[in-house]
Amino acid sequence: MKISFEAGAPSKQVIPFSQNAVSYWLRTDPEVDEARPNEIVAVCPHHDGSFNVLLADSSVQQTSWSRLSTYFMDITKPIQLQRRPWRQ
Repeated sequence: MKISFEAGAPSKQVIPFSQNAVSYWLRTDPEVDEARPNEIVAVCPHHDGSFNVLLADSSVQQTSWSRLSTYFMDITKPIQLQRRPWRQ
């Protein structure tokens, strides 16, 4: 990961948003519990263009961006993903 320093502020670190700047996405919504087995708990974006999705039933699914968008629309409070934040 590259860390750069802004001109005039040598003590401030600027880390650009990229696929390498995010380890995983974690949901902490109250709906995420084992009573709702299809709720997304976490997403790991580091799988050669695919995503690993941890569901509340403890299963892990490897999926594409379009299927990930569908997972997020099928949860209790749907979240619409606009577009893939980066391309690999």
